Amino acid sequence: MVYQIDPMERPILDRYEGLGDCYGLKAVKLITAENQTLQAFTYYALRTDASQPPYCWYRDHILFGAREHGLPSDYVAELEQIRFIKDIDTERRTSELSIYLSDSP
Repeated sequence: MVYQIDPMERPILDRYEGLGDCYGLKAVKLITAENQTLQAFTYYALRTDASQPPYCWYRDHILFGAREHGLPSDYVAELEQIRFIKDIDTERRTSELSIYLSDSP
């Protein structure tokens, strides 16, 4: 999924994502299913540690997105096997998972 943002709002997104501290920015070229080329950017982690598993809510975000976008079931099964840790910051955990709550019946 590709989002378009107003260039004037990009500094807000950069601050929110932690550009320069946690994440860097890369220009990427994407090819759509219709064989259209798009120029885009993506954030990437500046520091990674393979020995540090993600928080439970982060893994849930990945799984939700994979399922929502219909990624292959064998790939989703691999994602389900990712080791994770419980986030002891209950406020952050609740906030992160709150996006999946719906007001509709």
